[in-house]
Amino acid sequence: MIKNAKNWDNKRSDNLKKYREEDKIEESNSANFDKHFVHKQLLKTIKDATVEARIKSKLNYIQRSSSYMDSHFSKRN
Repeated sequence: MIKNAKNWDNKRSDNLKKYREEDKIEESNSANFDKHFVHKQLLKTIKDATVEARIKSKLNYIQRSSSYMDSHFSKRN
């Protein structure tokens, strides 16, 4: 049992070293990431789009359930 405990402890310490090295690599990669990239892109699209264009594009993305298609089209609200 003591050998098993030592074996698990060695595996655990090896895994911890590996994960810490991976975290360091990930942190160094994230330093190059622009935190405001998405915000800038959203502002650019909002500036270029008119209200009419946004409404039309929204209509294309409406998701309807299957029950919506089963009802009669002239009785829909």
